[in-house]
Amino acid sequence: MIFNYREIEKYFAGPLPGVTTVSEALIRHAFEVEEVTELGDGDFTMDVKILPDRASDAKSPLGLAREVSAVLELPLKAEYKIITTKDTARATINFSAADISNLVGVLFSATDISSYLERVGVLVESVEEKMTAYIPSERLDLNIKEDLADEVARLYGYDRVPARALPKVAEEPLDHPDFILANQLRAFLVSRGFTEVYGYTFTATGVVSIEKPLASDKAFLRTNLTDWMTATLATNIKRSLFPQTKVSMFELGNVFPTVSTEDKRLCLASNYDLAPILAEFKTAFKVELGEVANKEGLYVMEVPISLFLVQSEVTDLSPYINLEVKYKPVSVYPRIVRDIALLVPAGTEPEAVVVEIKTAAGPLLAEGPYLFDQFTKPGAEETSLAFRLAFQSAERTLSDAEVNLVMENVYQAVKQKGWSVR
Repeated sequence: MIFNYREIEKYFAGPLPGVTTVSEALIRHAFEVEEVTELGDGDFTMDVKILPDRASDAKSPLGLAREVSAVLELPLKAEYKIITTKDTARATINFSAADISNLVGVLFSATDISSYLERVGVLVESVEEKMTAYIPSERLDLNIKEDLADEVARLYGYDRVPARALPKVAEEPLDHPDFILANQLRAFLVSRGFTEVYGYTFTATGVVSIEKPLASDKAFLRTNLTDWMTATLATNIKRSLFPQTKVSMFELGNVFPTVSTEDKRLCLASNYDLAPILAEFKTAFKVELGEVANKEGLYVMEVPISLFLVQSEVTDLSPYINLEVKYKPVSVYPRIVRDIALLVPAGTEPEAVVVEIKTAAGPLLAEGPYLFDQFTKPGAEETSLAFRLAFQSAERTLSDAEVNLVMENVYQAVKQKGWSVR
């Protein structure tokens, strides 16, 4: 937000120490001043980033003036001070000086804490070791003692808080059996060519409704995994490079079939029969699974994971972690598909041709080359090989002209090998 330096100054009993001092003080105490612009006649604008938790009190010139007063300990004019009483307080928080000291990692006295909090309009009452904070209506971000500790640390100065190691956990956390089982199912399915997907928890219909839905099609919690998985399978098949491409997916997710029930399930979906994988499940997880739904060549099955038995009680998940796998975001831009057919000497391995095409195609090649046709006439000295390539960029939509230039490089590369483009 944009604030005028002189407009902020008018709330103070005396002059401010300068825009540089004010900006640096705000920055040191958890505000971000993105830009200061000189207007002339000693005035400036300050572009101050106000975080959401302070939107209720610091988005106005008076609110920012109160913050400047707190961090620089400069008095405001009497009519602009926050006066909090027990009757006007929005909320009360009970705590002790030890609570704040332990949370911040600095030893504070009750007097120290009261002094910091009173600078932001919080009334503090101390009775022996017990302290009560009366929160002004302007400060909607102060609700628990941890909030008070953060406010004390902020005014004390984060740069003055010493670094310290977190306390050791008294007991080692235990892995939930469902967590172990879910990872064993993931490893099992991925090793057999399945891809994990994540569906939407919110849907247009269901049993458990959302009190304030983001949209009409997200007004309920899902009752099953099958509906979304079936639609997603059909979409993926439609966008595959070849109609016969095998598409196999799975999801491990929670569903809400009744108001009082939450169930964790596994859903499998493929355009190939799931019977072989079900037979393997029987051996690996000691489970008998029923028939698979077949809807026009889409095979889908959904079962509770409670049917499966953990393969072993070993909780070490390191075997399921491949550190060499690096995340690569999926491009949101469309791809362009090209086919190329070549005549090569009989006996030429398709893999050797793939290497040459891939090298010439360069970084825009997203999928392929995939061999989809191979034919040699009896007695012929040449073999026909046909490949499909998919080009895609992670930064923009490619043009046909760009891909044509790449394909021209491919044509020249294969011709240099003595192969003919059909």
